[in-house]
Amino acid sequence: MRTDQTRVHRRSRHELSRARLLSMALVPAVAACASAAPQGPPEAGEQRGGLPMLSGQEVLLLPVQRPDLDREAVDREFAFALEARAGGVEWIGPDEMRRVMGRSVMDVPIDRLPIDMFFQAEVTRVGDPVYGMLRRVAALTDATAALIPLSVVMRPEATGVEPGLESMATLLDLRTGRVLWLATVEAPGDPEAPATLARLADVLARALQPATGGSIDAPFQTTEKHPIR
Repeated sequence: MRTDQTRVHRRSRHELSRARLLSMALVPAVAACASAAPQGPPEAGEQRGGLPMLSGQEVLLLPVQRPDLDREAVDREFAFALEARAGGVEWIGPDEMRRVMGRSVMDVPIDRLPIDMFFQAEVTRVGDPVYGMLRRVAALTDATAALIPLSVVMRPEATGVEPGLESMATLLDLRTGRVLWLATVEAPGDPEAPATLARLADVLARALQPATGGSIDAPFQTTEKHPIR
């Protein structure tokens, strides 16, 4: 009887030791999962991915999705700068998209796309509903890519931070939904001044110049650059 109790006691101690070892092994595993959390949106001056050659191709230029400034003013400045700096691309702007959608009785909210995911984690590919919406618009044109200005944000002055404007934008492959390029550009100055918005649009257009076969005569400063897999 005593022998049986001893065996039970030893087995219990052995199982307890195994449980403790297992719990200790799980701690670094959990920590590793936490450290591998998805990367957030790019910081000001950072670009990710790579630009394909778009010269001679049609590209959708969507309206800015989340502007702190007047949307129409932002759209005008962006369109003007892109046509001036990246004119090798045939940009299909918001007005043209609305015209072609009107002729086909299509209603896609091109200025209110569900793009929350870009502000929460790094996105490498978009699915429905965004992809389906853009594909329907692209079907009315020959566009193979879409440039989406995701935001224009007024940056207030703070300790060690100049006031200015920031804009996050992404270039999508309309055939696959893949995120080809993602960046946040910035322009210092009075956030409410038209000149600051014009500078911001120019920085964005300069960043996209390589896609048109042009060179960047004023290099786009990046804090980090890596491919999106």
